[in-house]
Amino acid sequence: ARGGMAEVFEVEDRASGEHLALKLLVQTGGATARFNREYEAMIRLNHPNIVRVYAYGLLGDHPWLSMELVEGTPIQAYAKRCGRPGTRERLEEVIRVAHDLALALDHIHLRGLVHRDLKSANVLVLPDGRVKLIDFGTARVSEAYEEITREGEFIGTFAYASPEQILNKPVDGRADLYSFGVLLYRLITGKRPFDSDDIGELARMHVKGEPPPPSRHTDVPPALEAIILKLLSKNPEERPKTGSDVAAALERVVGRPLYLPGTLEIDLAAERLVGREEQVRALWGFLDGQGAGDGEAPGCQSADMALVVGLPGSGREQLLEAMDREVVDRGWRPVTAYFRQSTDDLEQFTEMLTDLARTFGAGASVDVVEAVQDLRQVRRSTGLSVAERLEVIRQVAATLVRERTRLDKTPLVLIVRGLQHAGPVGFEAIVGLREELRQHPASFLLLGELTENADDPQSMARKRLPDALRVTLPPMTVREVALLVGALLHRRPPPAAVARQIYEASGGLPAYVEEVVKGLVADGLLRARGRDQNRIEWAQREEIAIPVPAGARERLIDQLATLPVDRRRALEAMALCGGEASVKVLAGSLQCRSQEIMPALEDLAHRGWITLGKRRRLPYAKMRQVLAEDVVRQQIHPCRRRVLQRLLIDEVADEPAFVAQIELLLEVGRVEQGLLRARDWAIHHLSKNRPVTALEVLDFVIPKLEDLEGGDELLRAQLYLLHATSLLNARPTDPQTSKSLAKADRIKIVGNLFEAELHLTKARIQRVIGHYPNFRKELMEAWNLVENAEPSPLAATVATLLGWSNRMSGQVDDAATWHGRARRIAVQVGTPVVRAHADVGVASWQFARGLLIEAERTAAGAVEILAEAGDVRGLSQGLPVWVDALRLQGRSSEALARLDAHLPAMRESEVPTYYVRMLLANAWVEVDLGRLGRAQECVDELAATLRKGEHLDLRLQSDLVWGRILLASELYPDAVQRLHEVRNRAAPAGLGVITELARALEAEALWALGEQKPALKMFTAAVQQLQRTGDVPALASACTAQARAMSETVDPDLVFRPVRDWMEQQPAALFRVEKLIARGRYLRAMGRSYQETFEEASRTIGDIVRALTPTDAAALRLHPWTRRVRAVRKATPPPRN
Repeated sequence: ARGGMAEVFEVEDRASGEHLALKLLVQTGGATARFNREYEAMIRLNHPNIVRVYAYGLLGDHPWLSMELVEGTPIQAYAKRCGRPGTRERLEEVIRVAHDLALALDHIHLRGLVHRDLKSANVLVLPDGRVKLIDFGTARVSEAYEEITREGEFIGTFAYASPEQILNKPVDGRADLYSFGVLLYRLITGKRPFDSDDIGELARMHVKGEPPPPSRHTDVPPALEAIILKLLSKNPEERPKTGSDVAAALERVVGRPLYLPGTLEIDLAAERLVGREEQVRALWGFLDGQGAGDGEAPGCQSADMALVVGLPGSGREQLLEAMDREVVDRGWRPVTAYFRQSTDDLEQFTEMLTDLARTFGAGASVDVVEAVQDLRQVRRSTGLSVAERLEVIRQVAATLVRERTRLDKTPLVLIVRGLQHAGPVGFEAIVGLREELRQHPASFLLLGELTENADDPQSMARKRLPDALRVTLPPMTVREVALLVGALLHRRPPPAAVARQIYEASGGLPAYVEEVVKGLVADGLLRARGRDQNRIEWAQREEIAIPVPAGARERLIDQLATLPVDRRRALEAMALCGGEASVKVLAGSLQCRSQEIMPALEDLAHRGWITLGKRRRLPYAKMRQVLAEDVVRQQIHPCRRRVLQRLLIDEVADEPAFVAQIELLLEVGRVEQGLLRARDWAIHHLSKNRPVTALEVLDFVIPKLEDLEGGDELLRAQLYLLHATSLLNARPTDPQTSKSLAKADRIKIVGNLFEAELHLTKARIQRVIGHYPNFRKELMEAWNLVENAEPSPLAATVATLLGWSNRMSGQVDDAATWHGRARRIAVQVGTPVVRAHADVGVASWQFARGLLIEAERTAAGAVEILAEAGDVRGLSQGLPVWVDALRLQGRSSEALARLDAHLPAMRESEVPTYYVRMLLANAWVEVDLGRLGRAQECVDELAATLRKGEHLDLRLQSDLVWGRILLASELYPDAVQRLHEVRNRAAPAGLGVITELARALEAEALWALGEQKPALKMFTAAVQQLQRTGDVPALASACTAQARAMSETVDPDLVFRPVRDWMEQQPAALFRVEKLIARGRYLRAMGRSYQETFEEASRTIGDIVRALTPTDAAALRLHPWTRRVRAVRKATPPPRN
């Protein structure tokens, strides 16, 4: 999109794949200050009804900022869509969106901002009903980096401007409320309160005129009319004081709370294509050739053609629609031909030509008139042969195309839909038109779409259109499915576990993804969380199987029924083999030779059912669609299934383990062999941190163990334990976890290591559900069993977890002992990865003791080894320690670079907690940089990934950073509520450090609310408790919170006394800045000389900035630290003592 000064682009974040809006200032000079103002204003804001801004940077001399990509309708256009003024539907919806807008205004006013340009174009309503306030380029900002308004300059839009804006008087939030009144008047009545084409007259009306009552135009509830007229008062003192007051008044009008219910809408009308960016670029490149006859690349020659090829549901139609819009946006002319099933080809082609002929109107040339007459004669005549009709149509089409492009002086693009339904005549019509326009060129291109099986090597499309550019649409990847779901819901993508389930149910085909998501919403499995509609909740995501969409299932069943018997049998064998198999295995299961089955397999490939290739130099077949496997399996007759299973197992029993093989072994009664394969499968995938993959086997193996008596007891116990371990990582709250563990425990196995494994798994279960005393108890039981045994990875793991447990409970010195033991054991084991895991524990202890450089060095070395080994579990534990050590030194850019390098792999991990730990670390860095919108996005994604009842420590850490964001956003009541909940849940669980950090932050919020007495008690208690723990960074954080709150009444030197020596010895730049600013504020409040302290703070901030990337440095330029220092510099210095 382009404006006068800036252009807005849709861009893709390289790390996440998400689409963002990037606003680039193309005309600099005087506009730069206003552009910077938009970022300065928006970075302070964190509200669900205000568009979020993420980052700021420079492209040469041109500043840019990235923000949330919102696709919505201006609020006035949205109101029109809700019905005529006075209708109940429009009235109710206008009141709802106005209520949300009032809350957004209240949020910005509380933070010292005045929007100054509130109008319909700057308020968008998203497809799911959410309201977003945008465009803060003219906002007035308290403690602004730079003034953007010259004396006497008018800022705003006259149609909505308040009297004080027009008169160039000082403005506050009540000026926005006046503009809000104008907008609300228009939304309710369809008319403005003041309207004139003369700007001077319009200004006079705003300053002196009385608005006609809204009831003069339409039916309006008296209470609502009173609100509107009060908002339009000339005297700001007579208007409502705050947006919150207006929101409450609107709620009183309807007599109930006003916010969206916990449901979501699916935006099937979205024009953005997700996961098809490569194909879009290919088609754009094709169009760039313009069909002008110059060049050899596709699209350069007249009548060049591109075909979009894909399976049903792959999004061919949507891609063609996007190209239709692209053609229009380029100022070209599109014309569409449809081929429909069981319809005459020539009739459909002539319909297109008739539509094209109508575009000429009455002033058509003689050639066009004659061509139209010929076309009418062809349509009416019954005596012409098909060949004669084709020849006439060929000439008519070529004439119309040439004349149209001559008049337009731009290319014409023929878009052919449903080409798989075209018969020989339809293809001949297209080929004839192309040949004619190759001989007599015009600026003309063709775009078409058809199914894959209609474009196989033997198809008519391949034979008649061999030179066409093929743009194929393969099934989407799991990550692309996640991005598409996020786009459909206008929110962040779902967690990886959910995305995998949706992928498996939809086969990665966009149309079926939409159907699956609609089903999840309709069934209540996906809903918004509470009042904040930006936060979504995926309910019961692992326990409920997402079915294959009904439309896809019916289509596959119908297609399966039309296949010859030998083709169906081949698909059945392949489905029982897990959707793929070598040709040799398939032939053996069907009791024939490989060369005898190849024609059937080649035909299935031509029909789009399978792909043929080679694996280990042998011919190999694989089903094209993930969802086809289950559908085919369900259609196999039980008797036929048993026969095929026995035949297949003879072919695959000795191959390396795979899911279908193990299932077949159990089905045909070869139980012992199947269980051994299942154990090996689970051990292998758990060692690779793939518990979901391990469960693909264990979930169907474990129920069968119930029916077995006798046999290898150790094998059974191992399988139960492996099942519990896999569930613990993949589905932590699954009740089957405890059941499998109990069954393993009941089988008495001799050996300390196995018993220690049992206690370790029990400990991890207690940790997941938040029973930390029991967690430590079970760990000690495990330790007692391994303490005197040979050094082992198990012993190192137990010692490391005991160290973590002690650190979280506030016993840092005891943690040092356990981490030291873990390292000694790991050294004796001699495996680098085991040593690296132990070193992560040591680094976490070093960080807790405040040894930032040592923690950084130890964590970096461990991460290097773990990354080389591909150990995502270890990385998820080591990287946050490294990142925290960097960020406290002010090296935020380095910290983010470390996270960005590993976030994609963590996001796709089968264990959600790995990604959660990375998000937590990321959120804290963004808070440090003052980028609250991005930090809030991390927290929202955490909420969607973690569920109630699992990983209490991670959920509390997530809520702790959320409380810190609310505090920085000056949402003090919300911060108190959130942090109080954290404290009340952390304390009984024995999580001492989290408890006291929450207490200190809650006290800061209470102090800001004027409740100094309880806040002071809480500060004192938090600092004293954290001193006992020995956790230095946590203690420094509590001191910082107290200093921020009390800096104008208590000397920060006293507040920071518990960590004074540490701050002098360690490069804790963040805490040093906080202390200097607090000290400067204290000296100023006491009337003493403060300039030197603020100058030192400014130099320290400058040192931090020099270590940042330009984008991160820009964030710090508008950080609260910088604003406070800048405000002091602008103030008149007080007299020195």
